[in-house]
Amino acid sequence: MNLIFLLSHQLLIFQNLSVMMINIMTHYQYTTFKKVFAPWYDTETACYLTILFMVIVILFSCAGISVANGITGYHDYVWLPILQIVLCSIVMFSIIIRLIKRYFFRSQNKYLKDFAL
Repeated sequence: MNLIFLLSHQLLIFQNLSVMMINIMTHYQYTTFKKVFAPWYDTETACYLTILFMVIVILFSCAGISVANGITGYHDYVWLPILQIVLCSIVMFSIIIRLIKRYFFRSQNKYLKDFAL
């Protein structure tokens, strides 16, 4: 009788452990933390290269304005380099704001991790 009780008790413990392991496994399955995937065009290198190209286009547009003002037949076409300057400035400032936000969020998260328990 004791042997049957002992075997049934061990079987009950094994069943409880297996149920606990299944619960733990399903819990870990849903609580995985994945690193946020940033697309290639949103990396810091791509942002810096885009800013560099925008500066080059702005300089080219400034040269276009000076040429258009120097030749009387091109005075009507000054609007094109001005439009290029405006559009490049908008793109450049939006990327700069994105980089500044990213820098502050990164430094803020680093500050919070330093004081985490």
